[in-house]
Amino acid sequence: MKTDFEVHPARKILVVVTVGGSTNSAPILEICRILAERGHTVEFATLQGREHFVDQFPFVSAVHIVGRAITAIEDEELYVRLSRWDNRSYRGRRDYLQCKKFYDSFWPKTYRGLRHVVQTSRPDFIFADYQLDAARDVAKECCLPLATLWPQMPWLLAPQKWIPGVPGTQTRCLTSEHASMYDRLFEQTYFLRYAPNLIDLYQWTKKLRQANGVKTMPSLKPQPDHIHLVNSFFGLEPPKPVPPLIFPAGPIFSDSWRSLDAGLEEFLRTRASVVFVAFGTHVILSYEVVLKILQGLEGAMCAGHIDGVVWAMRADSASEINGTSVLELLQNRHSAWLFVEEAPQRAILDHQSVVLFFTHAGPSSANEALYHGVPMVAMAIYGDQIHNSMRLAAAGVAVAIDKHTFTSQQISSSVAAIVTDAQGEFRRNVRRMQRIARVACRRKYAAAGLIEEHMYDWGLRYERERAEGSLSGLNGGRGRELFPMHLQTADARMSWLKATNMDQYLLGIFICVISGMVWKTERGQDAYDYINTEGPFDGMMGFSQGAALATMLLLQPSASATPLFSCAVFMPLCEASARKGVVRYLDPEVDSCRVTTPTAHIVGVNDE
Repeated sequence: MKTDFEVHPARKILVVVTVGGSTNSAPILEICRILAERGHTVEFATLQGREHFVDQFPFVSAVHIVGRAITAIEDEELYVRLSRWDNRSYRGRRDYLQCKKFYDSFWPKTYRGLRHVVQTSRPDFIFADYQLDAARDVAKECCLPLATLWPQMPWLLAPQKWIPGVPGTQTRCLTSEHASMYDRLFEQTYFLRYAPNLIDLYQWTKKLRQANGVKTMPSLKPQPDHIHLVNSFFGLEPPKPVPPLIFPAGPIFSDSWRSLDAGLEEFLRTRASVVFVAFGTHVILSYEVVLKILQGLEGAMCAGHIDGVVWAMRADSASEINGTSVLELLQNRHSAWLFVEEAPQRAILDHQSVVLFFTHAGPSSANEALYHGVPMVAMAIYGDQIHNSMRLAAAGVAVAIDKHTFTSQQISSSVAAIVTDAQGEFRRNVRRMQRIARVACRRKYAAAGLIEEHMYDWGLRYERERAEGSLSGLNGGRGRELFPMHLQTADARMSWLKATNMDQYLLGIFICVISGMVWKTERGQDAYDYINTEGPFDGMMGFSQGAALATMLLLQPSASATPLFSCAVFMPLCEASARKGVVRYLDPEVDSCRVTTPTAHIVGVNDE
């Protein structure tokens, strides 16, 4: 008899984004828009001063503050350091991990604040930015299902032997398919090159967590233990097999976008070949870099390849600029150049006059350019931009340039190559990727369904569907675990020996060794008894080189004992070899110290 069982019950989802910016929160909230339409409640937890992230998402029912604000000075210092990042040197790697330490320094307050929110608000699910270890800690302690959103395939997870190095850290080759031995070995040495920095980070993190009463460290296992949604797609990402808890859901963004203002609309309407330049909200370029880019674009303009430039430059970068001619450009005194502090990026990329995007290859920018079908010149500055730049170039939709070594002439020639597109390769590749991206962007609905599926499974795989009383009880007050996660593959819960069948291989080797020893003992004794009973024999003959002599030596108890054989003869199977063969007598002192009987060896010419 059926009961009043609700198949699709409404649940409360807590979104957590702290040190990440709006590009981190927007894709998460876009998926939550779908979940809200399906009846679920969505709340948002963030740092002080970032409450405006939800302004465009009215379905968010509550905002919780779980930490202090990042000051303007801290923000600028952080991104100046990131913009100078150089992974070729120890100092550059140290600077990058100093930025990681800055992010992680927010962990204590975020951890305590988030735990308080969970205890008071009682969410059924946590949906967090990938940078948030605090969300993982609280979800594990309170036995809550968790999903994180990544801009690329997660670091360390789902490694493949044909992807050299640590997943997500490649800087020279995406796969081993066309990579040189040197590049593959270089990628494999990631941990070795970063060892001093990573050891320091590990020790610092361990002390930080222990000081706040947390004895465990973030998981480094290669198998996922919660949902990892990826704001990217295969085609941009090198395809590889992934477990069910990892899902490429990108590109994730709204179906609509902010329109052009009157000034931008007029500028683009009167031109046919415009380059759009944008390096995101967190990149601060030096004057020298800006000057070389300006000179390169001016060269392309003088050559007739482009007739306009729109540059979205944040005020921090503009303040680093000096020089009269450059300042005149920034003040929009030249009709072919338009500088804006903030630009509706998707509206610009969607305009038919924009023929090229000069970008830092950030995840959001790369996704938007592919969705709107615009080729790129990609100059990565730091972090995952480096990997994105490689992926875009590998897909044939971008020319990648190195921020350390590029020249203005290289920019001019790159713009010319893309705009002229003599062989039509860029146009074809961009159209191919655009079609893939347009289809892949529908996966945000599947991502929302995956969250619901995981959330419903989580509730009914414990004794109690929802926590009762204190969250400090067994499994957060849910009681005993009755089933494992339905999306988690069994190997994640096994030892390495069992998951790789190595225990079976070792057992097989052991059995073979023991069987061989037993067989050798039994067969050898049988042969020895037969020879003693039926012998003596004049000699031993074998059809393979060494067979007769080997048998003779094995059956001879010792050099001093009475010989069982008076000679050993060897014969090849090939008649031609036998016809051309020679007889060679073995010297007991040269060929074998145990050969004490006359021995003839019939060999072929190849053995001479």
